[in-house]
Amino acid sequence: QCDISNFTVINGDEKTTRIQVTPQCVLCEKYPKTACGYTMHLFRHHKTTLKWSRIYLVCACGFNHTTQDDYKKHDKKCSGREFTLHKLNQD
Repeated sequence: QCDISNFTVINGDEKTTRIQVTPQCVLCEKYPKTACGYTMHLFRHHKTTLKWSRIYLVCACGFNHTTQDDYKKHDKKCSGREFTLHKLNQD
């Protein structure tokens, strides 16, 4: 037992990270950590955007994100750490 309250000593290799709650990139194996990070990942690594990929992200608070500017504004109000991936309708 550790002397610091609410802490436990971990012996050996134990997974200490939480379960992955962010969706995987639709184009590769990466799991961006935030909604804003997801849009930046698409642009930097795949040279595409959410609209071009025909997807949008919904924050746990209910806010729909379709552009990187949306994310930047919303990210200041909300952590953006929990979001879901949705496909746009084929119109």
